[in-house]
Amino acid sequence: MLPHRRFRYFLFGLYFFHVLHVLEEFWGDFRAIGIMGREIFLGINAILLAIPLLIIIYALENDRTALILVRIYAIIMILNGLGHGAATLISGRYFGFAAGAVSGLGLIVFGVLTLKESK
Repeated sequence: MLPHRRFRYFLFGLYFFHVLHVLEEFWGDFRAIGIMGREIFLGINAILLAIPLLIIIYALENDRTALILVRIYAIIMILNGLGHGAATLISGRYFGFAAGAVSGLGLIVFGVLTLKESK
């Protein structure tokens, strides 16, 4: 049995905002890029985007272990969005420091919705 349709929409929305988030960090020159370089940043994020994609595939088959991993993924994305927002507000800087706060709002919203629907 496939998960509820809303769960699938929210999960795809969360992943969509995750991809946008990485692009926003890259475009906004997120501080980590200055430390590790663009190539390493993109390499790490390619892996970090592949892992949830595999989890999503299994979750859509209603695999219980994958659903637990989806919840963990959603929580991590919520915390990521909150962290970028807090860093931007506290530092007053976006470009070159805490880029990711705009898409972080989508991570928070879709992360919460995914958590709620993953029961």
